Amino acid sequence: MRATYTSIDALARGIFMATAGKARLLSPGELDRAWDPTHDDRISDREVRDRLAAALMADGVRRASALMAAVRGRVDLDTCKDLV
Repeated sequence: MRATYTSIDALARGIFMATAGKARLLSPGELDRAWDPTHDDRISDREVRDRLAAALMADGVRRASALMAAVRGRVDLDTCKDLV
């Protein structure tokens, strides 16, 4: 697997939580289901992977497919798959 150079600030925008000296990635079930990648000016492979998993679990294939179409060209979907 290759490094994706994801910064802490990029993660903290929606898939990462740090409070009281403890940090963790949010689980797919904790992510905002209303996320729209067309309004997010900075997305990472890791974020897309987590949000695709959340959409698939919560809303099914149609929502996950719509997100994939929206992020195509902005992230490497093969890398997202490799992060699993």
